[in-house]
Amino acid sequence: MMIASMAFFAIEDLFLKFLGPVMPPHQILFLVGYGGALAFALWALTIRTPLFNAQTWDRLVLIRILCDFFGAAFFILAIVSIPLSSLAAIIQAIPLFVTLGAVLFLNERVGIRRWAAILIGFGGVLLIVRPGAADFQIGMVYAVISVAMLALRDMLMRVIKTTLHSASFGFYGFFAMGTAGVLIWPFSDHMIQPNAVEWVYIFVAIITAVLGYFAIIISTRIAEASTVAPYRYSRLIFSTLLAMAFLGERPDLLTWVGSAIVIASGLYTFWRERVRAKGEFPKVTCLRNC
Repeated sequence: MMIASMAFFAIEDLFLKFLGPVMPPHQILFLVGYGGALAFALWALTIRTPLFNAQTWDRLVLIRILCDFFGAAFFILAIVSIPLSSLAAIIQAIPLFVTLGAVLFLNERVGIRRWAAILIGFGGVLLIVRPGAADFQIGMVYAVISVAMLALRDMLMRVIKTTLHSASFGFYGFFAMGTAGVLIWPFSDHMIQPNAVEWVYIFVAIITAVLGYFAIIISTRIAEASTVAPYRYSRLIFSTLLAMAFLGERPDLLTWVGSAIVIASGLYTFWRERVRAKGEFPKVTCLRNC
């Protein structure tokens, strides 16, 4: 289910990329965001669960919604301005950002090995972004900001104590995305009248985004999060293949190397966290009396 979720999100990214050259970013945010929010509202209505209760206004829940707001806004700005394969590679750094955030804000203890993995992983991100290079694009900065916001959102889920249903969080996230489109509307180009093909793109983006969210919920409900989390990296495979097949993109060597470093660092971090959680550190045999 986690792999299916990543496939759905990769397809969503592809259709958002199709919309980028013809539709202003705020309109994409508006249509896809409120379309997804409507889907989750219908889900909540079907299962007879309220979208709002007193816990909705909890400070951490509201901060999480703000993270969705800024994360979605910068993600769309990035997807319309940089290659999809590069964006997909940068997204893989989210687990590293989550681990770093847990250290800085949740006082989680991290050993020298995980610190090394985090630093090496960020080095991989720099290989992809390449600040100061002749081909540097501001969209790379948008992508990194989006990743930081989404990582903060995921980190908050570790500490939020709530009985809110997943449909509520899905609704909040997509509603925040749509609202971001409304708020940046005055600073953007005028909306266009989508043609039939563009309406299909919008519909597919909404459906795949919602299906991806559903699949991730099922995945984390039937298995431990630490078990399925490494399969998130399959999104890079799907996105890169789609970008090469439909957009004609050909990632350069530094992007491939940076992606490999980020994934290897993330996988090591996941493995190390599981080892620490289970207390299964490798045993060291003393060669003499200790």
